[in-house]
Amino acid sequence: GGVFRGKGLDVLFEALSKLGFPARLDIIGDGSWMSEARSSCEKLGIADRVSFLGRKDHSELAVYYQNALCVIMPSRTPETFGLVGVEAMSHATAVIASDIGGIREWLVPEQTGLLVPPNDPTALRHALTRLLERPKLARTMGDAGRSRYLERFLPQHHIEKLISVFTEVMHSG
Repeated sequence: GGVFRGKGLDVLFEALSKLGFPARLDIIGDGSWMSEARSSCEKLGIADRVSFLGRKDHSELAVYYQNALCVIMPSRTPETFGLVGVEAMSHATAVIASDIGGIREWLVPEQTGLLVPPNDPTALRHALTRLLERPKLARTMGDAGRSRYLERFLPQHHIEKLISVFTEVMHSG
């Protein structure tokens, strides 16, 4: 289960199985890891709380982001940047992510979300519990994430920065 373990879904399922809250988990996306993920949920007795929604169109995702308390990225292996997290920020959704790879490029710990060590179900469970116990904190983090997104990640900003870089390069040439 390379992908399944790489994505850290096993860590997330273990955290969920020991959570003192009746939280529900929606998993979006699919691949060869799906059957392993399903059987893992069965084994841990959380199958009734986990929905496998398959792939969703980009246009459909907004609803899921807006209804979620938080988005969880429990990866074990560095994802180059973690686009899902930036997208969550754009929808004012708090993020819990493994402190790995380029995550700190966009997640400000304790401000726009929570960082947990990779491969640590207990830390992930504590982070989840914190947001479940304090939905207001999750909303505050989501709002902070959205402000940060608007300041730093709007495509407009990227384009303007690129244009100024190109201009400088052309002039210096």
